[in-house]
Order: sequence, then structure tokens, then C-alpha cells
Amino acid sequence: MNTFDVAALTQRVEVLEKQNARFKKMALTGFICAAALFVMGQRSPRIIEAEKIVLKDAGGKPRVRLIANNRPEIAFLDDSEKPYITIAGGPEPVLGLTQPGDELQRQVTLMASKTLFGVAVYGPYRSACSKVGCVSAGMSLINNSPAFSLYDDAGEEVANMQWSKDLGAQVMLGGVAAKQRAVLGVDTAGSSLTLTDSKGFQSVLGDNSLENESTGETHQTSAASLIMFKDNKVIWKAP
Repeated sequence: MNTFDVAALTQRVEVLEKQNARFKKMALTGFICAAALFVMGQRSPRIIEAEKIVLKDAGGKPRVRLIANNRPEIAFLDDSEKPYITIAGGPEPVLGLTQPGDELQRQVTLMASKTLFGVAVYGPYRSACSKVGCVSAGMSLINNSPAFSLYDDAGEEVANMQWSKDLGAQVMLGGVAAKQRAVLGVDTAGSSLTLTDSKGFQSVLGDNSLENESTGETHQTSAASLIMFKDNKVIWKAP
């Protein structure tokens, strides 16, 4: 074998070694891609279909309950398997929160609908209240009018603060249905304080629309006026 043949053979060996290195890199890359596709295929999401799913802890006690009937609902359960967090979907979603194991039935509820957005605070349980879910306090937005209300042991409204375009701002003590109440109101027509008792008497201090019984005309009184009524009839006024 002469010198020329040895040099040619050496060059050919170097070319083959480079090609072999490229083939190894291509094979390794292909293996990695195939492995990645296999892992991705193994991790593809699965669909579980059920009307009710209950998740239990290591001791076998139910802790989470998922129900999908007329409205989807998920509940987190305490040691007595009573929900202390409840999330209900649907057109009127509700979020309910309570303390796990609370025997006083205290609860905070957040709700939303087309006409009402509100937060209600329930409890503690009062035997005097015969209503379903006796609320203690509530803050709401009804037809874009904000309001805040307080309730007594019987579940009746005893205080209310609200605003609306028609009535302006009002603070009411005694509740809407109460015969004895005090109402402080401020609107575009003025401001007034109205006191009402259970005997049919009423006093209005401040701005008020007063109708003349003989002519039927109405006129607006000033903030310095005081008018007293009995069964909706004027019995005294000043000035």
C-alpha cells in the first residue's frame, strides 16, 4: 500500500466517523421526541361522568361532595358531614360559609341574580324566629339601589339604610312594617324627619309636601316647618 492509498483511507475513515456521530445524534433526538410523545399521551385528560362524586379522606370520612342535578353544587364537609362551605351554580349562584361544627347555625351567604346582589348574615339560631333561615343582617343591591338592613330575634326588619333615585337617601328605625318608626330622609326636594307611633299620630320635621284640603293644591314646606298628623289629617303645624 503506497502513501497515497494510506492518506485516502485515513480521510475515508474520518468521514465515516463524522457520519456515524451524526446518525447517533439523530437517533438520540428521535428517541427523545418519541419518549415525549409517549409521556404526553399518557398524561392526556380523562373525562369522568357522574351525577354525584364524594371525596373521602384517609380515614374514609366524606370531605368533599360534588352534585350535578338541576344546578351544580360543591360542598366541603366537616367531621359531622355537614357542609361548611357550599358553592352552587346556575342562573342564581350562591356561596355559603359557616364555621365547621358550629351548632348555632350561623352563616354568611353571598348571592347574585338578575335583580339582586347581596350578602346575608344568619344566626345564631333563635327559637322566636319561625321563618326559614332567619337573617340577622343583610347588605344588598336591588335594581341598582343599595341597602343595609338589621333584623330582630323574630326575623323582622328593625333598621334600614338605603338609597334610590325615587326616594333619595333614607335611614329608617323600626322597619317598613312597624307601626312605630322614625325615618330620616334626604332627596332632591329636601330633608325631613318623620316620627310615627302605633296610635296613628305622626310628626314631620322639615321639608314635606302638604295638600290643602279645601283647594286640593299641594305646596312644599321648608326645613323649618313642623307638621303633626292624626290618621293622616293635619292637627297642628308651624309655621
